[in-house]
Amino acid sequence: MIDWEAVARRLGHQTEAQMWDFLYNKKKMGIVALAESFDVSTTAVRLSMERCGVARRPAGGRKILVWPPDFEVQVELYGMRFVAQKLGYSYSTVYKELRTRRLRRAEALPLDPPD
Repeated sequence: MIDWEAVARRLGHQTEAQMWDFLYNKKKMGIVALAESFDVSTTAVRLSMERCGVARRPAGGRKILVWPPDFEVQVELYGMRFVAQKLGYSYSTVYKELRTRRLRRAEALPLDPPD
């Protein structure tokens, strides 16, 4: 069991709650980063913060992906793997975007008129 009060005092804080407030809210350190810096599990950090009444920030939301205007042309010329690496996305993310675009285009096509 970790004596968080002693850790807080060693870092120059009067209480454990002050320490978590400073590190998590003021310095904006995440739970994973805090756990790594103290060499403990994320659960240990989270439970201690909960015990001190430090409210957690909401989890990160969906990443907004930015696609170049010539995305489909680049895929045709260089391939999905190259484009994925260039954009910093995974291969499957590029595949899904390409598939979604092609499905949207197919849905927008007019149906053949009945005979």
